[in-house]
Amino acid sequence: MFDIIQNVLKIIANAASYGVFIEIDTEDSKCEVDAYGLEHFKCKVSKKEKFGRFFHPLISTMLTSGARLLLAMAETWLRKHRGYYAFCDTDSMAVSPFNWRKLQEYFEPLNPMPGEPFLKLEAENYDEHHELMELWFYGISAKRYVLYYLDEKGEPVPVKWSSHGLGHLMHEQESEWEKQLWTNILRHAFGKISKEQLLEQYANDYGIAELAVTKPHLLRRVKSLNEGSRPDKQIKPYNFVLVGSPTMVSKNGEPIIPLTQFTSHYDWAPYQPFIDAKGGRLYEENTELYWKKLDKTVEDYIDHPENKFENGAHHGTMQRCHLYLRKDAITYIGKEGNELEEAEIYGLDEDSYVEYRPQRTYRR
Repeated sequence: MFDIIQNVLKIIANAASYGVFIEIDTEDSKCEVDAYGLEHFKCKVSKKEKFGRFFHPLISTMLTSGARLLLAMAETWLRKHRGYYAFCDTDSMAVSPFNWRKLQEYFEPLNPMPGEPFLKLEAENYDEHHELMELWFYGISAKRYVLYYLDEKGEPVPVKWSSHGLGHLMHEQESEWEKQLWTNILRHAFGKISKEQLLEQYANDYGIAELAVTKPHLLRRVKSLNEGSRPDKQIKPYNFVLVGSPTMVSKNGEPIIPLTQFTSHYDWAPYQPFIDAKGGRLYEENTELYWKKLDKTVEDYIDHPENKFENGAHHGTMQRCHLYLRKDAITYIGKEGNELEEAEIYGLDEDSYVEYRPQRTYRR
């Protein structure tokens, strides 16, 4: 109950203090616009982006850049004092255990509310007796990591883990499956089980996600699934459908993303008629062949390279990748996260965001 209240308050606070200042609403409507960046130009775009009522780019960008500045300060301080960090997020950083208290003291002069430390230790640092634990880190890539401790038998026990790339997937054991997966990944990393033993635990399941039918184009697409069904069995606006990860491609080379009627028994979904979520074609035979098994999803997850760091495809400590930009190589894009649920399930493609490109004219 307290977790629900905490999440509600966090969402309200984020929306009121940041979200309203960066609100951009997107419509699928072609139009001509004035674009302002390092240069001013006119161009035609496939989507119309409208600013929200309280849109204020200076306030919104200062909020996020301020948070990044604090992280950069912490990173620089750790490097200077021969410390390190395992990962960081928008407002948090996992730092070396010998440096955390001095780092906390270093930032304290910035504290606007004395009484509570500016940098607070998260609850995962403490055991059931409220004693600080010795935590260890295991990371696959920048957003795929786990913090864990070793019990008296030397077995890894996850206490905080990333849901990136996993959070959209459904499982019969909903509340425990991510923790169990990370436990298995750690046991494999410790040499306690082989990769084959890890993957075989998911060989009978499929990678399946829920998606709400909140867009007219998606409702039009499921029309073929509704044909012949009783009214009470048809997919209606704001109903849920089940979506799988693709294993095959269409004739034009696009991945076939299976989308089917919702069922509480997730393992039934691959055996139902489905439509291609993007192409709209109906498939009714050998349907299970189009759905990606969960063991393959897990294998891809644990073998995922990190392309944002110099040595992200190799083992060891990742090093920053420095970017050198040319003015003529910059492409202006619009809102990247307009359809978060669909983007997480389908992935991003060239239609996910607006590109603003100047219209060039040439003479010979």
